[in-house]
Amino acid sequence: MAAAMLQLHKYSFVDCSPSSSPLRIDHHSCLPSSCWENRSCCCITSFRRRARRRATVAWTKTFRHNKLFLSSLSNSDAAAATTPSSSSPNLVPEQSPNVVELEFYGPDGNNEEPQKIVLESGTKVLRNIMLDNKLELYDLYGKLMNCGGGGSCGTCIVEILEGNDLLSKRTDSENHYLKKKPKSWRLACQTIVGDKINGGKVIVQQLPQKKR
Repeated sequence: MAAAMLQLHKYSFVDCSPSSSPLRIDHHSCLPSSCWENRSCCCITSFRRRARRRATVAWTKTFRHNKLFLSSLSNSDAAAATTPSSSSPNLVPEQSPNVVELEFYGPDGNNEEPQKIVLESGTKVLRNIMLDNKLELYDLYGKLMNCGGGGSCGTCIVEILEGNDLLSKRTDSENHYLKKKPKSWRLACQTIVGDKINGGKVIVQQLPQKKR
């Protein structure tokens, strides 16, 4: 309403008093003093009517514009909500990778509850998996003298009770340090879990040299 009233200075009004000639009025003087003295003058009446009419028209146009704008926003939001997004994993499910389920048993073997870990096939080395999950990997000598995963100490020994076919093949370091050990024994730092193609279950015995 206020914005519409401010536009009234663009229009001209004519003094209809008998003693005055046609006069162009600016927005500062609005109407001649003779018209303001006579409150029933047609100039005053016309001024008020035009002001109300133009204010009503301006307000109506603004209301309709805002209504159409809000309607377009709500329609676009509804369309976006119903349109599937390629980046949304819930709407466009990707093919799940092959996974490997690991079960770890301590030195007591099957007498205790195993710890289970599930991970993507072919992405991690067995030593890192055990250390990240705080699983016992070294005996006392290995804790002091291990090479940090370089395959040059032979202290990170584990036994694979099931799923040996899901692991990487033995390396030269394993063949050297585990030469006289069972085929199921592996060095955790040299063993990659999975091959990125196949998945399944792998059962790991921790510290097999201490197994009772």
